[in-house]
Amino acid sequence: MSDKNISWLYKELPELIEENIISEETAQEIRNYYGPIKEKDKDQNLLLIFSILGAVLIGSGIILLLAHNWSQLTRLSRTGIIFSGLIGAQTFLAWVLINRSYSVSWREGSATFLTFIVGAAIALIGQTYHLPSDLSNFLLTWMLLIVPLVYIVDTTIPALIYLAGISWWGLLVQGQFRLLFWLLAALVVPYYIKQIKQDKTSRKVTVLSWGLSISILFGLGSTLEVSSYSAILWRLIYLSYFSILFLLGQKISLKTRVLEGLGLLGSWFVIYELGALKNSNLWELDILNSGNLFYYIIIVLFLAINIYLLRENYLKGDRNNLILGTAPFVLLLTLFIKIYTLNLVIYNAYLLLIALGVLVYGLDKKKIKLANLGILMIAVQIIGRFFFLDISFIWRRIVFVVVGIGFLVSNIIMSRRLKGEENNE
Repeated sequence: MSDKNISWLYKELPELIEENIISEETAQEIRNYYGPIKEKDKDQNLLLIFSILGAVLIGSGIILLLAHNWSQLTRLSRTGIIFSGLIGAQTFLAWVLINRSYSVSWREGSATFLTFIVGAAIALIGQTYHLPSDLSNFLLTWMLLIVPLVYIVDTTIPALIYLAGISWWGLLVQGQFRLLFWLLAALVVPYYIKQIKQDKTSRKVTVLSWGLSISILFGLGSTLEVSSYSAILWRLIYLSYFSILFLLGQKISLKTRVLEGLGLLGSWFVIYELGALKNSNLWELDILNSGNLFYYIIIVLFLAINIYLLRENYLKGDRNNLILGTAPFVLLLTLFIKIYTLNLVIYNAYLLLIALGVLVYGLDKKKIKLANLGILMIAVQIIGRFFFLDISFIWRRIVFVVVGIGFLVSNIIMSRRLKGEENNE
């Protein structure tokens, strides 16, 4: 149980004792079982940031200092400096693990420092001995060497650097080698799952959720051969991926709703773009035969995961989430309809339904930002379609005014509700 939940439980114990639900002895046993709450240092985040920045600056300074005088050193001197730097960084990390393993800032800072030293060492060794290499090989070697740090030191920053590195590598390589990205990305998945099981409300899980989701998004872009003949196929894959993110976020319920946010905005963007397509040939059912084997493997896998998560949400009673979760199946439906005008109507009606769902949910949960997001999504859709269609300038002005009124009215309603709750309390 997280410290937040334990703190809430401890606050409830006096009331439970007063109502004779539990005895004082039982309450004390509960306190003994969960132990004292770890007091969080208010400056912990700031200390972590400064430790990481310090490691980056020190590592960069050392690299720049060496680069400035590198040509004046002998090959033996260069080799000695490189290995001395590696040994020194590893020794410092070992000292942290022995004496400061309880400190997140010390672990993150030392692991980040070693990460940059390893990258510098690879580059300098290659330059010193004139080894044949390019940027993609350098990134792959560097990332494979630092990924053990993620598990040994239990650190997040090296994991994010690793995800960024393999994403960059995936964009550089050509051909079938791009498929290796998925194996590389899978190396950090166990660490991510471990962090979720330990405390899904932690800062680590939030940051890793961002990093892993965006890295997979880049991985899809690098491994899919996006071209005109497969336009609908890659849209189907992206739409399935964003739908999975949204449903997965609902299932595991992270504190910051990172996955739901990325899934919602990504799905909305793809559907918005589909509702503006002018090429009616893209809705031919034969387009499904235009991809390669990798396309079909990804599509079948993503749709299977989608169906599983839809079923899980349905059994939990989260029926409202099913609207966005069915997005890839709406796209498949339009391929069978094959009527250009009707498909555009379906996409735009579905897009409006999603935005209304966000607006209603925001009003119901009394979340002004979420309600404004729903209005913004409706506004972008209406305004975008008005520019897409041949409509007079006067009507476009009217639409802008109506949308502005909608924002004001929703905020007034929300403010009154919040004030009413405060008065009732």
